[in-house]
Amino acid sequence: MMVSYDGTFNGLLKLIQFCYKNNIIPDFVLKKERKISILIDLSEIEFTKKFIHDSYIFLPFLSEIKNIESLIIKYVITKNTFLEKTLRKISKDVLTEFEKIKRKLYFLEHNGVFISSFSSNSNIIDLLFLYFLERLKNEKFIIYDEKRNIVISYNNRTRKVLKENRVNLFVKSYDPALHLWNIYQKSITA
Repeated sequence: MMVSYDGTFNGLLKLIQFCYKNNIIPDFVLKKERKISILIDLSEIEFTKKFIHDSYIFLPFLSEIKNIESLIIKYVITKNTFLEKTLRKISKDVLTEFEKIKRKLYFLEHNGVFISSFSSNSNIIDLLFLYFLERLKNEKFIIYDEKRNIVISYNNRTRKVLKENRVNLFVKSYDPALHLWNIYQKSITA
């Protein structure tokens, strides 16, 4: 059986609940629309923080492994120990990548805004945003995921996710110093 959802983490949680209530174990999960960020707005951040430490749901979801949602749903419904070990391994890989990037992510201050970029195998931009939101809550900052072409900005109060056409404008307006900063970052993180 095939089921679908909107591509957000909250959408996945709703799908898990639906499948659990109806005893459905899908073979394939289709994302109806591609969300550029897994979190819709700041109100969802509080909701999602409750599940961040659930290593069998949230972290595997960030891995972007094809059809990972189906594995997660099967685990939640069946509590299969093999699936648990598989999801634990995936979680460890995502967390290791997040820890490595957050330690090596450097911000350059430009016109009062702290700017940084990274590239990763997993979609961890929202995790990085949550991490730096706690540390830079009184600052304006921008985090750019080069691989997914996603920009998340924060201006002391609100979070904004730039869509792909706006990201291209952002990248084109990069100051030459920022470009050199990115080259430097890549050289020390390689």
